[in-house]
Amino acid sequence: MHLSERDLRDGDVLLLCSDGLHGPVPEDAIAACLLAAGDLPEAARRLVQEALDRGGRDNITVLLVTLGGGA
Repeated sequence: MHLSERDLRDGDVLLLCSDGLHGPVPEDAIAACLLAAGDLPEAARRLVQEALDRGGRDNITVLLVTLGGGA
């Protein structure tokens, strides 16, 4: 388990994932997938594919959430 604290703002994107993603895919490649995708579903697909392309054999779970303002 990894635990950290960050200050978050509207528009920030949170990535929750299993070791099937963060094991085989380095942080810079994860960031590149997120930046290259047009939307969150596409980013999730790219991240899973990147893990598979790098030989990921474990469960690959990706959840992306954009923080939005509300009243």
